[in-house]
Amino acid sequence: MPKAKIQKITAAAVSFFLVMSAESALAGDKVLVSIPPLHSLAAGLMAGTGEEPALLLEDAASPHSYSLKPSDMIKIEQAELVVMVDEYLEGFLHKPLRDKQDKVLVLSQAKGIKTYPLRSIHHHHNEDVDEHSHEHNEHYEESDIDEHIWLDTDNAKAVLNALQDSLVKLYPENQEKYQENKIALFAELDELKAKQQAELATVKNEPFLVYHDGWQYYEKQNGLNGVGSVVIDEDILQSVKSRIALADKVQQLKVKCLFTEPQFDSAAVKSVAEDLGLKTAEIDALGFGMPKDKNLYFALMRKNTENIRDCLKQNY
Repeated sequence: MPKAKIQKITAAAVSFFLVMSAESALAGDKVLVSIPPLHSLAAGLMAGTGEEPALLLEDAASPHSYSLKPSDMIKIEQAELVVMVDEYLEGFLHKPLRDKQDKVLVLSQAKGIKTYPLRSIHHHHNEDVDEHSHEHNEHYEESDIDEHIWLDTDNAKAVLNALQDSLVKLYPENQEKYQENKIALFAELDELKAKQQAELATVKNEPFLVYHDGWQYYEKQNGLNGVGSVVIDEDILQSVKSRIALADKVQQLKVKCLFTEPQFDSAAVKSVAEDLGLKTAEIDALGFGMPKDKNLYFALMRKNTENIRDCLKQNY
């Protein structure tokens, strides 16, 4: 087949894909949510209204290292509301949303959201930044927060309040349904919080390590005794000097559990655990491998609680 004809067919196929994707976005992607736990809360709030939120990041995708695909760009263009934590967790959204701030809900700045400063020196900024964003990031580094806000169920309530306010502006006809759904979700969150604290009460003094320092919201809400993390700046292990200090801490505090996460290199995790003589159990902040629906947030939090409780019980 002549090269010119192949190019013509390819161009036609690409155009067809873009048109079909745009039509699909227009039909169902009016509310676009960045990560699965937040998408789950949005899906619960919108249940029964005839509208469903779209999810940007699917499985095997970490917001710290994600790169947008052409289909993602279409979703962003067509969305009437984009829901995200902030441009530092989802750094890949900084440029696409720069001139679309009127349709963005930044949850780290929402009313009622409780934030904590980062406990470690790792940052989640994209390397692909221009002069303006670099200056903004320098300002941000002076007041860094831990962006894993959804791991506190009280913050999940604040997320729902902010979502409701934004959704009512888009779909005022659904106002009563949003309120009904929010009341039910608040009750479920209260029950979840109570169960977490009850199940973890007997192990709350047991010291443990996390692989990646993103769990302080969960730790503080449930009174847990996290004593450190073993990575800095994502997958980069700490220096030899820091590893020695960490080993001393493990021995002194009698730490037995290292909690890993599915997005990190399992070989590196096993190496650290073996070096430190630790048992491992998996916890997950995002919901890898789980159905991406309104139940994900609650199932994810219950699973994390069970895994943490069971590993820490081994200390007895």
